[in-house]
Amino acid sequence: MSNEGSEGVIDGMRGAEAGDDEIGEERSAARSLATMRRPSLAVQLASMVQPLWRTIGYLSPGASSRRARRYAPHDVPTPGPSPRLAAHVLTDEMFLAAFKLIRKPPTAEAFRQIELEVDDALAMFRERGWLDDPAAYLGDPPPLADPERSGSVDWPVRVQGLKFASEWEPHEGEPGRERWLSYDANRTAHAYVLRHGDDRPRSWLVCVHGTAMGRPEVDPLLLRAKHLYSDLGLNVVLPILPLHGARGGPRSWDVQFPTVDVLDNVHGLAQAAWDVRRLLSWIRTHEPTGIAVTGLSLGGYVAALVAALEPLDCVIAGMPAVDFPRVLRRHTPREIRVLDDFRLLGEKADLLHRAVSPLVVPPATAPERRFIYAGTADRLVDPVEQTVELWEHWGRPTIKWLHAGHVGHLLMGGGVGGFVDDALGRCLPLG
Repeated sequence: MSNEGSEGVIDGMRGAEAGDDEIGEERSAARSLATMRRPSLAVQLASMVQPLWRTIGYLSPGASSRRARRYAPHDVPTPGPSPRLAAHVLTDEMFLAAFKLIRKPPTAEAFRQIELEVDDALAMFRERGWLDDPAAYLGDPPPLADPERSGSVDWPVRVQGLKFASEWEPHEGEPGRERWLSYDANRTAHAYVLRHGDDRPRSWLVCVHGTAMGRPEVDPLLLRAKHLYSDLGLNVVLPILPLHGARGGPRSWDVQFPTVDVLDNVHGLAQAAWDVRRLLSWIRTHEPTGIAVTGLSLGGYVAALVAALEPLDCVIAGMPAVDFPRVLRRHTPREIRVLDDFRLLGEKADLLHRAVSPLVVPPATAPERRFIYAGTADRLVDPVEQTVELWEHWGRPTIKWLHAGHVGHLLMGGGVGGFVDDALGRCLPLG
């Protein structure tokens, strides 16, 4: 049994269901995705079994051999089957199944609106040269002088809240601008800080969270903030990314980031990099002995994008996604992926994301200050399609391959802590 075959069982059920209302009509991604917003009881029940089925397929000898052949040309080590690996894969698959059930596909009307916006945006981005110049599209954020305190959180470690006006807006006339600006809570940027009370100059670390994080009760624990602060002596900043945590959109699962809405995705990535760069400008007013940025998953993308725009003393991209259109396609049922309108939209989305891609321009951060860690059993962010792309673009800097999953490494460990500490120690004065 192959992993691809196990995936096809559930995807086939979804695809058949999506096509039930289209007999005698030409199938389209718009109609198929809209139908999937209301999955039948059979599909919901099958989705509960899917993680186990896919895990068994992943560990099968045939899938393991194919994975080894796929990994070898890119110097990615192949994980051997073990109970621990199975636990990592199953954890990732469970989270992936939950995302697919909770995060609804766009309605048919919304999908067609996305298509229209993408066509208009592509013409605009081409005309202004943004597809090959992310810096021109993103612009230079104004310095952040005095963010407002916004209360503190005491668990799992005491962090001081900060907030400030983001001031990032899509360009005048840019498709999707008014919708993005309608997310009122998102226009205020938030961050949490662990700062030493002495007057000693210290190094600062910005830790950028991943998708579905952005909460002060969770991020410090998963991102090891207390250890970085107490044991390494760093001042630590935990920014909240757009449409996460306190910046969440309207109470609807239709407003998310990352998202299949192409322009919302582009705008979210642009604003995320902008807000982190504003925080960096504020950190520099405190005369730091060094500045590092580390990010997990979506945060790894943001860290890599910031490192492309500004020289950092250290950047660590963890489990990084660097090509979101490709991530979203990988997790879309193949019955929809092959439809003409979906494929065409994907090609255009690839082009538009160049304006916010860390892979388009050489990084401003020096090669010896770039680090990556990734999971060889990552089921959310494919190691070859995502991590290797960044690794090659960065000139193959120091990389740590964990025989672990995307979510599993946070819950079960994988040896990443020592790698991060070592990278920071090589680039920053600690203590």
